[in-house]
Amino acid sequence: MHSKFTRFYLAIFTFLLAGLIFTSCEETIEPETFGSIRGRVTYAATGEPVAGASITTNPATEAILTDADGTFYLPSVPTGNVTVNIKKADYKTESPAVMVKEGQTTQVISVLSPTDGSSANSAPAIPAGATPENGAADVSTNLQLKWFPATDPDGDSLRYDILLYESDSTKGRLVAENVFDTTYTLEGLRHNTAYYWQIIAKDSSDHLTPGPVWSFKTVSFPDNRFLFSRNMGANYEIFSADLSDGSTQRLTGLPSREWRPLQSPLQDLIAFTSNADVETQIYTMSREGKEVYQVTTLPVAGYHNNGLGYTWSPDGGEFLYSHYDMLYKINRAGFNLRPVAQAPAGYHWRDVDWTAQNGGKIAALAIGPNIYDSRIYLMNADGSDTVQIVSNEPGMLGGPVFSIDGTKILFTKDVSGFESVAGDGRQLDSHIFLLNLINGELTDLSGNKEDGTNDLMPRFSPDGAKVVFVNTSNEGTGSPDIYIMNTSGSERELLLEDGVTPSWE
Repeated sequence: MHSKFTRFYLAIFTFLLAGLIFTSCEETIEPETFGSIRGRVTYAATGEPVAGASITTNPATEAILTDADGTFYLPSVPTGNVTVNIKKADYKTESPAVMVKEGQTTQVISVLSPTDGSSANSAPAIPAGATPENGAADVSTNLQLKWFPATDPDGDSLRYDILLYESDSTKGRLVAENVFDTTYTLEGLRHNTAYYWQIIAKDSSDHLTPGPVWSFKTVSFPDNRFLFSRNMGANYEIFSADLSDGSTQRLTGLPSREWRPLQSPLQDLIAFTSNADVETQIYTMSREGKEVYQVTTLPVAGYHNNGLGYTWSPDGGEFLYSHYDMLYKINRAGFNLRPVAQAPAGYHWRDVDWTAQNGGKIAALAIGPNIYDSRIYLMNADGSDTVQIVSNEPGMLGGPVFSIDGTKILFTKDVSGFESVAGDGRQLDSHIFLLNLINGELTDLSGNKEDGTNDLMPRFSPDGAKVVFVNTSNEGTGSPDIYIMNTSGSERELLLEDGVTPSWE
């Protein structure tokens, strides 16, 4: 439970920050006329300023604390008779009455005397020695705050509270309370964001001394071009990764399934599919995971689809996606929806890809009610001249994905020919194949695959020289992992553990 001082901390912290980070604020309901109160509080015995005294008013306005030099300011107080209540542990409460006039600042000077029998315990010194240094830039999103131990005139043991404030938020957070150490670890901060923080020192008599407001700015968001989805228990979420060190950044956190991330060819947006709207739709977001926008209202749907069936256009201006037995195109803003091609009777479209190379082509997987009944077609970019390029054989198919030059496609096939009676899509020995569209040559890239596993969801690397893909147990146990290999199938290497639907643009 937060201490009785929490509301005062947040009020004074917000006030101190207002002059630093806000230039205007949206008005809500204000008194018909108002003025302000400015005051200073000192100790009667010494004349020294009183820091950390609580200030409230009657009629109520806001609750704040006096700062290090004993001053306070109430910027918006209803006009008329107002009582200012000044409280400090071990000291008598002072309640001067003042008249507040419209548009004018009323001054209040008050002195505090010890309560009868009190030893007039003194407040701690002002906390100092911030790490990160005030104004530091490029600070990690996971960091340790540090400060020097404050001194106390009476030798009391001290505790610390920590307030944290984001530059674009109107609310501060009490992130730690009654900390005896002079370090505190923060994790998961936002990238490229200014943060403000303050230490409040407290002694055993609950005297409070607020420290200065310090600031730092976190490092810019990493330029990660590798994307994947990860099972987070109840749902899938989207991550980006830096393949040089294996670090990852979580981009989504919605209470729904987000997966199949694809970066725009313009590298300005990331698309993904989500069932946040119950039906699976295409969404876009910034590369930092912000500005989420729903593109489609007609869902990505059909036999065994689960949001797999969509792709960007080669120029990044629109999407191609499957909706039951129809392929549609729609621009990236969600307008100009139009049909492209209809699947063969009794089939729905699922996986699709689109290349501007090789004359401009679309490749699409058609699948029936039985998940093992599927085939792959090639057509012109306008949906004309549809031809079957991979036939329906025993076992399950996946893909297709074009090479950079549009002359080859990747797809997967369970070479065991297994078809579960339950129709659950289980595969025993799925391999990745590379089909040359010019001469029909078919190359098996999974010759070095571990027995008892499936290779799935292949895509080309940005330079076309590598293939990234998922390898997982055919028993459905353990986590699926993301691998990379040459386009010949050699030099298989683990990239990331626990991931699916990889893409690398």
